[in-house]
Amino acid sequence: MRLFALIAVLSAIAGLSLSAIAGAGTSGRFVLADSGSFAGTDWQLAMARVHRERCYAFFTADELWAGESRVCGNEPPPKGWTHPFGETGEDGEPSFDVELTSPRIHELNLLLGYPGSDREPSWHRLRTHVLNVRQARKSHMPRDFRFAVMEERQPFCVEAVEGLDRWGHVLVNETVPCEY
Repeated sequence: MRLFALIAVLSAIAGLSLSAIAGAGTSGRFVLADSGSFAGTDWQLAMARVHRERCYAFFTADELWAGESRVCGNEPPPKGWTHPFGETGEDGEPSFDVELTSPRIHELNLLLGYPGSDREPSWHRLRTHVLNVRQARKSHMPRDFRFAVMEERQPFCVEAVEGLDRWGHVLVNETVPCEY
């Protein structure tokens, strides 16, 4: 009986927190945009429009810990590329970075640097994704951007970005200060 009571209480708390996230003034709900597993860590990227702001939530979990990062803002969709947030692993934990691009960019090439490491910078290729029509309708997120998640086994920073359209033409080519 205690187990059922505990499940009921946890469900009520989860329901309250989810309704607070979706909040008054919008019917947009967080939708799962992407998920994966990397180096023993499961991750999920969720998105919603909350109080007219674009919101992105990133969840990670492994056997010992769980984490959540969330960012909301009124910024317009990226004209090229941006990375609003990520999670930096420590002590051998993996690191993740959320990438947002214009709808024209279908592939990202990222030059990653590794601060505090002897490892040489290396290029990584990512395919970008767009919310499907159902996800966009449920979350109230416009389909005016694409996204990807960078996964790496150690802390990293982005040093350079190349964004390519579906035909391989370079639309973005920039160097970035290594922010760590």
